[in-house]
Amino acid sequence: MNETNNSEVARLLENIRLSYESAYTAMHGPAISATHEFISKKLENIQSSHVQLQTIVGEHEAMKLVAETLDTANEAKQ
Repeated sequence: MNETNNSEVARLLENIRLSYESAYTAMHGPAISATHEFISKKLENIQSSHVQLQTIVGEHEAMKLVAETLDTANEAKQ
């Protein structure tokens, strides 16, 4: 994978992490006031980034990277 692809993968994984954390906070934060549309949009962002990752690294590697990113973000919440 070239440097451009590495940067794009890192950007997409960061987007997935931020979208996940935002949706998680909206659902579990102290001021639970997020709308269904807000949370859905964050999940759609994760899906979109996942699809883009698949075109760069392949389906299986993309799933692995997304799972690792979500696990890491979830562990930070505990």
